[in-house]
Parts: sequence; C-alpha cells; structure tokens
Amino acid sequence: MNIEIKDIITLNGNMEYVIASKTIYQGVIYFYAANIEAGEIKFLREKDKNILTEVSDKNLCNTLLPLFFESAKDLYDLPLQ
Repeated sequence: MNIEIKDIITLNGNMEYVIASKTIYQGVIYFYAANIEAGEIKFLREKDKNILTEVSDKNLCNTLLPLFFESAKDLYDLPLQ
C-alpha cells in the first residue's frame, strides 16, 4: 500500500478520510487521517502492506502527535514553535 499525505482513503466501507500526515515511529508507518464532514480524526498504523488498523493506545497517540505535526509542517506552511 502506498498511501501519501493528501490521499483520500475509504474506511468502514463508506467513510472517506484525507491523510493529513504520515510518520514512521520505531519502524512502523503511521497515518493521521481526518474526516472533515464527520469532524473525526483517526490515527492509523500500517499493519501489513494492505491493512490499516486504528491506534487506540493513548500514550502512543500522544507520542505520535508531535511527529505528525513535524512531518506536515512544511507541507501546510504552519508556524510551529
């Protein structure tokens, strides 16, 4: 699976999410996916080449969040301090 930032993916059969950011942490690829219509975000990890699973570990999410922002800051021209 070759998912990149700004790609649109479909989850649960009909919900579309845009990939807002992508990062690698401890050798695993993670995605920050947003569904603007539903006002929902998901952190996903690439389990196998064709399988994404949702990250539910809050500590891991807290670790990933700054990595997602760092990864996407130049793309979206966001001022980060």
